[in-house]
Amino acid sequence: MAFVNNGYKRAESITITKYINGVPQAPIKYWIIAAFGVFPPITSFTYQTMSEADFIIRRDAFILYVSSIEIGIIISKDQFEIYDTITCPITI
Repeated sequence: MAFVNNGYKRAESITITKYINGVPQAPIKYWIIAAFGVFPPITSFTYQTMSEADFIIRRDAFILYVSSIEIGIIISKDQFEIYDTITCPITI
């Protein structure tokens, strides 16, 4: 199946900043393209062009993985797809 741009780019990382007594601590960055759980590392190109089904599986597993480390954090699925027709011109 050919790759088609839909105007959305996929975020490759999330950054979490914890606050202790109102003071921000050093931010921690988690990369969805890095190895985690049973998922191997992948290239940025592979991630950006993987099928929607494979993306959803990896994204949902990544959210569970980070949530298991950063107890109590709420991670929105929406933050992994960013509408950006400059980077991802629509080709549908």
